[in-house]
Amino acid sequence: MDERILEFVAALRAAGLHISIAESLDALRAVEQTGIAEPALLRAALRATLVKTHSDLPSFERLFPLYFGGSGVAFVQPGEEAALSPAEQALLDQALQAALTQAPSPELARIFTAIASGQPLQAGELAALLARLGPPPTSSPIFQPWMARRALRELQFEQLEVLLHALLAQLRAAGLRGAALAALEQSIRLNQAAQAEQIGRAVGLQMQRQAATAHERVDPRDTLLDRPFHLLDTGESEALRGEVARLAAQLRTQAAL
Repeated sequence: MDERILEFVAALRAAGLHISIAESLDALRAVEQTGIAEPALLRAALRATLVKTHSDLPSFERLFPLYFGGSGVAFVQPGEEAALSPAEQALLDQALQAALTQAPSPELARIFTAIASGQPLQAGELAALLARLGPPPTSSPIFQPWMARRALRELQFEQLEVLLHALLAQLRAAGLRGAALAALEQSIRLNQAAQAEQIGRAVGLQMQRQAATAHERVDPRDTLLDRPFHLLDTGESEALRGEVARLAAQLRTQAAL
């Protein structure tokens, strides 16, 4: 969890929040006291230690669910929703395996298995799926919805409809009818929507990590001259004085020439 908190701090910095090392340590200590079992307490602890101004709050509220929201979506169990008997559940499992043979990629087969079984993809699986698509071309949060739709297109998410039709056809051929079949279809469609939302959130997290990495690569000297002096800590103030002295020396050298 410490690593996730530090990633969150890096994302906040990339979003423009000024967070010192001491404040990062305060956040870690606060979470040690509150624990992580209660999301509301975790949010309150991090907000109290990391948010200093009202203008910082929107970035905090946008980023917190990406790092600490879990899957953040509700999956239903299709077999339970349809009240399937053990024999009917076995039919569903067989029909699922038959439908998966039509999947255009292993990635989509895994996604369809998740939504048909009611088991959301784990964070590691989502990260691996997105890694195969390559890094997002932008990390700007205003493009997150577009980037999420792009990821769904590249995963051929629309082909899930083909797999669902194949699954339902297999079940009809096996004799499943009426309310049970309708409940199965509705449950799988609900999970399909939830899976799309989960992938969208994972894309958002990927973009924020990319933004934080890019922010860390920026030479701190490039930002010191653009920041109000009262917002600098002692080390940054000394660095700014050194940078000003260096620039003044360059100007004197150029003037002498």
